[in-house]
Amino acid sequence: MDEGFRVLSTLGLPVNPASLVNGAKKHPALLAQGFRLLQKLPFMKLIDGSFSEIAALYQAFEPLMQQARLSTPAWDDFKQQTMRKYALEQA
Repeated sequence: MDEGFRVLSTLGLPVNPASLVNGAKKHPALLAQGFRLLQKLPFMKLIDGSFSEIAALYQAFEPLMQQARLSTPAWDDFKQQTMRKYALEQA
């Protein structure tokens, strides 16, 4: 998340709520734990997106990342993992 926020900030694009940006910078482990707990709640199955939504996010964000010219190793690794998992699920 922090890498994505840095890309947006570099390009002068606002992020709302700003507290999420601050939380990702100051308390990344706490934020990650909060998202892990949230993901385990039963209602999350009702609102989880499809892989096509994730692929659309990657496609939309790629030009922004190229324009910002920042290193995004965590984003790149996560994208590779999700694409590999999706490919295995389709096999």
